[in-house]
Amino acid sequence: MTGQQGINRKGTITYAIGMKRKLLDILACPICKYHPLELEVYKEDDKEIVEGKLRCPKCDIDYPIEDAIPNMLPPEGR
Repeated sequence: MTGQQGINRKGTITYAIGMKRKLLDILACPICKYHPLELEVYKEDDKEIVEGKLRCPKCDIDYPIEDAIPNMLPPEGR
């Protein structure tokens, strides 16, 4: 399996898939379900978006992309 390995709160090993542009086809705002989200790229390599943000224009909320992982938690859950 490819991606970044981590351990979640329950102690289970998890794998994070890097933020690729094709994920924009399926990602929606977790609050209002708006699709498509707007993408702003700060840093990108040949495989994925490393730093940036996704923005829901309907809710006016930003979802950061850090270390190629989009954080789709609502702001109060971060």
